[in-house]
Amino acid sequence: MFLLGIRRKMAFLRIFAVVFLVVAVMAVGDARAIDLLGDKLAIHGFASQGYLDSTGNNYLTASRNGTFQLNEFGLTLTSRLTDKFHLGAQFLSRDYGTVGNNEVRLDWALADYRFHDLLGLRIGKIKRPMGFYNEERDSDFLRPMVFLPQSIYDETRRDMLIACIGGGVYGNVPAGILGDFDYQFFRGWFDFPDDSTIARVTRMSAQNIASRKNLGTVTDLDMDNKYVVGAQVIFNTSIDGLRGAVSWQRGRHELILNNGALPSGDLAIRGKYVYSLEYVNGPLTLAGEYAETDREQKLFGTRTVDGRTQEWYVMGTWAFNEQVSLSLLYDLFYSDKHDHDGTYFTRQGKPDYLAWRKDFGAGVRFDLTPSWTVKAEWHEVDGAALYLELYNSLQNIKRRWGYGVVKVSYNF
Repeated sequence: MFLLGIRRKMAFLRIFAVVFLVVAVMAVGDARAIDLLGDKLAIHGFASQGYLDSTGNNYLTASRNGTFQLNEFGLTLTSRLTDKFHLGAQFLSRDYGTVGNNEVRLDWALADYRFHDLLGLRIGKIKRPMGFYNEERDSDFLRPMVFLPQSIYDETRRDMLIACIGGGVYGNVPAGILGDFDYQFFRGWFDFPDDSTIARVTRMSAQNIASRKNLGTVTDLDMDNKYVVGAQVIFNTSIDGLRGAVSWQRGRHELILNNGALPSGDLAIRGKYVYSLEYVNGPLTLAGEYAETDREQKLFGTRTVDGRTQEWYVMGTWAFNEQVSLSLLYDLFYSDKHDHDGTYFTRQGKPDYLAWRKDFGAGVRFDLTPSWTVKAEWHEVDGAALYLELYNSLQNIKRRWGYGVVKVSYNF
């Protein structure tokens, strides 16, 4: 097993070297945004292609033999009609294993009117603030690593976190010598795509309970979001490069089974809290966030989830120059804040390490031009939380495993 892991890592490094050389040859110029209608309409875009490989367990897809099912394509249109009023929309196509399959979807679309620095209004399909980076998670060139820390920005929950249809207010409040505060508040609702990981996991859980209660086969599950509401306050301190934030969200979802032929279930996010801190000093960026998600799920009268998760990470990035940076990450997730040892799972005859995920990652980023970026990273993981059983048979899930990613991105 050790030699197999070494061979996989060496193969991963060879692929990275080939990708780096090819992109270096291609990157002969810089792309720019397209401005139309006398600068009233701007079109931006990005495209990325990645390669994902893993040892021990499949991750996000059938990745143990390597996969290129890791790409994103986006087109963003923005129109500044006046100094205070602008419109914007983004269309996104992505393929993350079985999720997305390159179907073009409206990622967000909004109208934004800023009355004053103290108050602005957004309506439409708006991005949801959560932590420092959720609103930017689809902009690969803004992230130091391929994946954001998965404890908080879990790709399997992206559809629950990225946007909602509704409205929100925002603004900036000066605080004198202390600095200033940015705030946001929103309320709305959102759809779950049928191929989303959270929908597939919930369907699998419903089928397990239905089988035990002799209720037949769950052929369809519709996750009907009733509402989502949230707020965020960012404190931009008077210390250069230092900011902190608090984010909060809650929501409720009705789980409709077999088009109502079976009793419906319920998933309540009673509160998700994220506490964030970031410090930037020249080439050094340090970031850390801590979160808890209090949730409850009921299916067929059985409470399948009840309690708080615990999530946190620390990450440091050092930019050697304008082209090359190195990032180190330690990322921790517990499915139950009060059960770090996995007692809940062992009582069900399952491995205790389904209760946690401890991830140490290291990555490099090369900005070959302002438009071309190449990233590569490797992660060593202890634990199998965050729905790993969806991609692996329960009896074959390994406690200790690893995964690596190479990704090429182009933006204009």
